[in-house]
Amino acid sequence: MTKGWIIKAVLAALVVHAAILLFGGLVLFRSGEKFESGTGWPSFTRPVGPGAVREKRDVSHGMIRTEVLCARCDGHLGHVFPDGPPPTGLRYCMNSVAMKHLNEGEPVVLVEP
Repeated sequence: MTKGWIIKAVLAALVVHAAILLFGGLVLFRSGEKFESGTGWPSFTRPVGPGAVREKRDVSHGMIRTEVLCARCDGHLGHVFPDGPPPTGLRYCMNSVAMKHLNEGEPVVLVEP
């Protein structure tokens, strides 16, 4: 099984009241770190902690950016930019297509039966 197939099959980060989770239930961002960036993309000031995401230089499409990947499965999450609000000054601009919102207390279901 390839990583690409896994990402296509899952294609879902899950938003659970206070956190975004990706394949395998890894917590990536807390909703308290979300802010309105005016870009139309869900934006966060920081990941939940060290090791949740990894960053990689992205020179595609004639731009130089920093890609944000799930540290567990290498799934593309979005990009991070140095124009966010305090205290970090960062804007983790995430792909909303890869997100599903859940209510607090709702169980996380990664695969439907």
